[in-house]
Amino acid sequence: MIKDPDYLFEKAKMKEADEKDKVRDSKTETVVADVFDKKKQKSIFSKKINQYNKPIILSLLGCLFAAIVGCANPVFGGLMIKAIFVMLFLQPSEYS
Repeated sequence: MIKDPDYLFEKAKMKEADEKDKVRDSKTETVVADVFDKKKQKSIFSKKINQYNKPIILSLLGCLFAAIVGCANPVFGGLMIKAIFVMLFLQPSEYS
């Protein structure tokens, strides 16, 4: 039985691709090993955050003000929607 030459070529290419995948996966595992290590996860996160914010208090202040803005914006949005509905239901002669 003679095999199709295209089949043999595809099989060789697949084997080559599998070898490349194994090499890439081994490189990825060595790079990401620290991320999956439970003991080193906290230190990696702290290093990433603290490299941009040397005084750590700035990170805490940023989180605090983001929470304040996150609570305040829905309130202002509700007030704006109420004002828009009031303007929709008034006649033009009433507010001009």
